[in-house]
Amino acid sequence: MLFLKVLKPRYVSKKLMLWRALNARMALTDEEQKYYFHLEKGFVGECMFDDIIENLNGDRLIVNDLL
Repeated sequence: MLFLKVLKPRYVSKKLMLWRALNARMALTDEEQKYYFHLEKGFVGECMFDDIIENLNGDRLIVNDLL
């Protein structure tokens, strides 16, 4: 039997939640939009990585958002 345990689930960061709200409420400058899209893309990539990790064989513990 394989053992997979998520010790700390992945959450949307407070910074990303703030930028989502700002983007919905105002026109961001090009530099602000670039920063926001990088945050969004990074979060999507982390979620995709989580999906890949879940499908691997073997025992593991998963601790998200350590840094």
